Amino acid sequence: MLYAADDATFKSVGEDFGRSGQNVKIHVCHACSELQDNYLSSRTTPVFIGINEISLAKGKGSYRLVIYDLTVPWHPELLHIHESRKKEDVISLLHKFSHPERVIAVAIDMWEPYKVAIEAALPHVYVVIDAFHVIQASTKALEEVRKKVQTTFSKELSLVLKNDKELFAKPIEDLTEEEHQRLKVWEKLTPDLAQAVSLHQ
Repeated sequence: MLYAADDATFKSVGEDFGRSGQNVKIHVCHACSELQDNYLSSRTTPVFIGINEISLAKGKGSYRLVIYDLTVPWHPELLHIHESRKKEDVISLLHKFSHPERVIAVAIDMWEPYKVAIEAALPHVYVVIDAFHVIQASTKALEEVRKKVQTTFSKELSLVLKNDKELFAKPIEDLTEEEHQRLKVWEKLTPDLAQAVSLHQ
């Protein structure tokens, strides 16, 4: 449940687990009380860390800082939940790791204070953007190319291209044979879109 609470509201997580939002909140708050600051210094320092936040009230800017062990990327382990995600607090928490020199990389979203805090507390590590935000940015760039190309076509062809927009961001391995053929047609018609699709994939 705590993994699912990442970047989601208590209500939405509750719906996924058949619980009320209040019930999820109780679980998260209980976890917060158990995951004290000294836990970071008492456990083995991970080589890969993730920093993110959970939203306590969607759209109201109420967030809690979340630190993960990403040593096993497909199974992140929750290390700590903190009430503040201010730069100074992030620095303080990162200083609590018993062996900070072990950390190789930290994955974050694109919130600048995280990057600044990591560079201050762990200047030797690589700061990387987490996969979700990389894909999100790439998809947005692909859409911009598609829209630009669309303006160069006739009204009819432009509409067909618009209706096919989901095709370009879909993973190549998930395309049906018919979708593969449609994609090839578009790639022949517009080299710019072909290049954008290739870069995105």
